[in-house]
Parts: sequence; C-alpha cells; structure tokens
Amino acid sequence: MNYILEIRAFYDQLEINPLPPPAIVLWHALMHIANKTGWKQEFTVAVSVLELKTGLNAQSIKRARNRLEQNGLIKWKSRGGNRSACYQMISLQYRNTFDDVPKRQLECELQDEPDHEHNNKYKQNKTKQITEERECKKIQELYNTICVSFPRCTKLSDRRRRAVKARLRTYGMEEMKKVFYKAESSDFLKGKNSRNWSANFDWLTSYSNMVKVLDGNYDNKRGGEYDPATTDSKDESGTCDLVRIARDRGFKGKFEGF
Repeated sequence: MNYILEIRAFYDQLEINPLPPPAIVLWHALMHIANKTGWKQEFTVAVSVLELKTGLNAQSIKRARNRLEQNGLIKWKSRGGNRSACYQMISLQYRNTFDDVPKRQLECELQDEPDHEHNNKYKQNKTKQITEERECKKIQELYNTICVSFPRCTKLSDRRRRAVKARLRTYGMEEMKKVFYKAESSDFLKGKNSRNWSANFDWLTSYSNMVKVLDGNYDNKRGGEYDPATTDSKDESGTCDLVRIARDRGFKGKFEGF
C-alpha cells in the first residue's frame, strides 16, 4: 500500500460515504499500525492499544470498527478469550469510487509529484549541510594541526562556521591550508612584533586578512625581522603603507607623529 494515496482515497470516499468521527480516528490508527508492520495482510492489536492511539473507550472502538467493516474499509475477526482481535486493511487506492477512475488516478499521480520533488530537495539540502559541517570540522583540524604556535580553536561557533563557509566558497580547502602554513611560518604573526600580538583562528579566517597572508604581506624578510604595517584584524591604513615603504627603501630612523 501507498500510505499517502490510501489516505487521499479514504477522504475521497468520505465525500460520498461519510463516517462518524470515531470511525475516522480508528481507521487512521489502524492504518498507522498496518504501516508499522510493513503492510502485513493481517495483524493483531489489543483494544487497550487502540484506546491509547485514538482516545476512544473500548465500547466506542467496537462500534467504530463495526462501522468500518460495514463500509468495506477493514476486515476483522475476534480470536476469543483475552486475545487481541485480528485486522485486515482494505486498499482504497484502486476502488472504483468515481466513474472516471483513470482520471482520478492520474490526478493522484500528478499531485504526488511535488511531494517527491520536496523530498529530493530536502535530501539535497541535508546532504549539503552534512558536507559543509564536515568541511568546517576539517578546517578546524587543519588549523589546530598546522598552526601549533597559535591559540587552539576549541569550538566552532555559528559565526566561525559562517566565516569558514564563506572562505571555502571563495578560496577552497587547499588555499585555506596554504594560509595556515604561511601563518605558522611567519614570525610576525606568531608574536615577534613590537606589540607582542599574535594571530588566531578568527583573524586568519577573515577575508581581508587571508588576502594579505596569501599575498605574502607577513612572510619573513631576509636580513632582519619583518614588521608589517598592521598587527590587528583591521585593514592597513595609508599611514602604515608609508611606514612599510620607507623601511623597504632603507630608512632606519624612528617614526614619530603617526
């Protein structure tokens, strides 16, 4: 049986053969149980279980199941004593309820297509979320493994996840790994600067900072300690550019008034 199509057929039939509310509730409970059994042709269920699933008392359940049987929706038989009754659901999907049966079946199939599309989109989104989460965890592991001189990243907050996902979309896994290696090789980023400042996970996964690291702005310079113009996560200012240019041209004096 197709659960969805059976429910649709059931409500189609209600339009011409109405049922009292207890019978409707009981039919849904029996369909739920039949589905859980894997659509066995016959199954047993105690009245006490049906009471829990329907909210009906025993007498109401007995009246409702008799009504369902009279309407040709189920078959049931007592097994005597204290044993549970045996039930069989009657498929409604292909019952000739309307004159134009092929048309109704076609409408059911057409109506069922959006459900399949929704399920496919849900599965795709779920797969994408799982993949992105694995990639974020991988970036965290790479950082902690490569950047041993920096503070460890012990938790991926939502803000960090958003930053990592954005960087992965722009650069990819290999470029981010390259950033971590270059950072670990940079004396300046590890704290050898006038302010004893060092980078961390949040700083390295910032877009502007990744650009500067990849451009080599923090690479060690031959012949002495390299001191880039900035020591925080902000972009370099024009003043700091002048300082770097002056030093690159051999100026060794003190900078005052900046």
